[in-house]
Amino acid sequence: MNKKTWFRAYTWALVCVLVSLILYAGLLPRMISSDSSFLVLLGIFIAMLYPAGVVRLFSKYIKEIKQ
Repeated sequence: MNKKTWFRAYTWALVCVLVSLILYAGLLPRMISSDSSFLVLLGIFIAMLYPAGVVRLFSKYIKEIKQ
């Protein structure tokens, strides 16, 4: 484990927090309450897929940090 791994994990954590704020506070509520059924389904899909992507991204860094 080196400092570069910690820095990358910290940077990605900040990016994920900012994206989460934008998605869950602004974009997704508007998409889900939209009149268009496509936007509603897209909002639900993003709301379900985004956390899985974050877990997958950080699992790589957690494995590197544990070693």
